[in-house]
Amino acid sequence: PKPHHQTGEREQRDQDRLEEQVDLAAIAREYPIAGGAINNISLHCSLRALVRGDNTIRRHDLIEAIRREFRKEGKTV
Repeated sequence: PKPHHQTGEREQRDQDRLEEQVDLAAIAREYPIAGGAINNISLHCSLRALVRGDNTIRRHDLIEAIRREFRKEGKTV
């Protein structure tokens, strides 16, 4: 495992990839998401950024991916 101080660096690097309008705390409150779905959402958003040719996770991508996961699970948004 990496030393504890690097965890903060990694979190900051990940936060830097998020579009400014992305409020993860607000999204987490609004959409109850399980671990497996979080992985799928993260992958979907990363692939969308790759297709766009940038490294930014956009709010629209997150919401779209969450809705996609909810549909797969038979949940309504």
